[in-house]
This record gives sequence, C-alpha cells and structure tokens, in this order.
Amino acid sequence: HMGSAAELCAERFEISRADQDSFAVESYRRAQTALRQGDFKKEIVAVKIPRGRGESALVEEDEEVTKFDEGKLRQLKPAFRPDG
Repeated sequence: HMGSAAELCAERFEISRADQDSFAVESYRRAQTALRQGDFKKEIVAVKIPRGRGESALVEEDEEVTKFDEGKLRQLKPAFRPDG
C-alpha cells in the first residue's frame, strides 16, 4: 500500500509529520501563486459537470488549491499509523 510505503520512507529518512505538513503548505502556496499568475492556463481544460435537470456547471480551474486551509491540514489525524 502506498500510504504504508510513505510511512516507512518517513521513518527511514527521519521526516517528521511537521516537516511533511510544512512541505505540503509550501506546495499549496506555490500552486496558489501559479494559479493567480495564470501559469497553468494552457494546461487546464474547462469541463462541464452535469448538475441535473439539464443544467451543468463549468469548471475552469483547480478548485482544490483555492480551498486549502493550513490549520485544517495541520490538525488532520494520521491515516495509516497512529504515530504517522
């Protein structure tokens, strides 16, 4: 399982949970900056999502990046090991 493999790598190379969280925060910040600057405009294709009753919504950007909440990330419980 990839999650277990990640836990083993973190243990072997002494990568703490705090270090992993900090890396994730920086990664999201870079993605947010790239999105604001339009760096991925040529790589993201708009997609129509059916909403029912013949209606649809147009998704034109990566919404996950804009929903990021650092506080929530740092409060997440480990997914694969209690001390992960």
